Amino acid sequence: MNRAVAVCMLVLAVACRPGGPLVDDGADGADDADLPPSDRCGDDPQNAATLCLNQSTLDIPARGLHVGDIDGDGNLDLAYFTAGGVELTVWLGDGDGRFTSTDPISLPGAGIIQHLAELDGKPGTDVLTIGANGELTAFLNDGVGGFSTVVVSDPGPSAPWNFPIVADLDLDGRADVLAQPLADPTTWHVLSNAGDGSFEATGVTAPSDEFCYYTNHALMPAFSGFGGGLVIVEGECGGNQPGDRHLTLTWTRTNGEFLAALGPPPGDSPGAIAVGEFGSKGTPDAIIWDLSAHAFRHYRSGFSGAFELHAELSWDQLCPECGVSPSAPKLWAGHMDPGEVADLIIGANDMLYIGVDPLGESPQWATFPIPATRVVVADFNNDGRDDLVIEVVANEPCILLLSAP
Repeated sequence: MNRAVAVCMLVLAVACRPGGPLVDDGADGADDADLPPSDRCGDDPQNAATLCLNQSTLDIPARGLHVGDIDGDGNLDLAYFTAGGVELTVWLGDGDGRFTSTDPISLPGAGIIQHLAELDGKPGTDVLTIGANGELTAFLNDGVGGFSTVVVSDPGPSAPWNFPIVADLDLDGRADVLAQPLADPTTWHVLSNAGDGSFEATGVTAPSDEFCYYTNHALMPAFSGFGGGLVIVEGECGGNQPGDRHLTLTWTRTNGEFLAALGPPPGDSPGAIAVGEFGSKGTPDAIIWDLSAHAFRHYRSGFSGAFELHAELSWDQLCPECGVSPSAPKLWAGHMDPGEVADLIIGANDMLYIGVDPLGESPQWATFPIPATRVVVADFNNDGRDDLVIEVVANEPCILLLSAP
């Protein structure tokens, strides 16, 4: 039986720049906590000087949420895998920040690693699972949330895999797989999507400097003829301490060939990554938290695809309003305000900090008392700005920060 789940409790009315939370951001003399959500950003919600997010609680448990359009209606849905991956529980989005639960979808034969991904270029997000022996099983969406078509691919002699990453490496609109063989953790292998849910090894590889697992990765947008890229933090075999991690900046061309794999500067020990256009030059940046230096490193990319270390910033330099410097903050990137520059999202000190134009001359920070363990960044109300679904504690209700319409 379906159950409609709406935003059920308004916790914090608004966080606006400049100056953090405001009572009356519309300057109309009214207490915005008493206004409906559509009126909480003043008379001009497109005002580039305002970051306005309405906070509410969702009756959706934190279980490693995935995002996709399961029913093909153009609105983003939330989902998580249960029963060892053979069931998909979906919460259908209505395009206005509300979600409706559905009965679990059975995925017989699903593997132990699960992803939502676009596999065949047709309406409706598909499911890709990877089995213990490396077999790739695609459950193709029929466009309305059914998954009756199943395609199983033999991954080839390099399997089983260590930590596969699912991403569109050749920019054809369909997800590919990047993976390290367990037997040879010094090399990343590309498995190309044929467009029908089947995969095959391409022979394209990239070195991983004898590091045998990754702890984080982020996708790069395409620009100037170059393909989508990956930033990967890799860890030394058997080590997970400062100094045991390695930053690999890897770009791919549109044909799926690797353009560059760049190592870190001396002393780099990355712990978290946010990737986005944090400047105004039209190319992506990477902001890294360095575990050893206890500082942020800002990498700039050029039109050649190469990255260079541009600046190192202490916690206080980046965000003077964000309290005590943490040991291991979490980082994400998004576009919550109408500006073109990416916003930086930081989870630390049991707080969530959102920086608008964080590397600019006049950065502004909004603060939320939310101990975020994981943040899902996507546009759930179709206003062209990102919203945040925040997982706080496993199996506890998630928190939604929804941009005002």
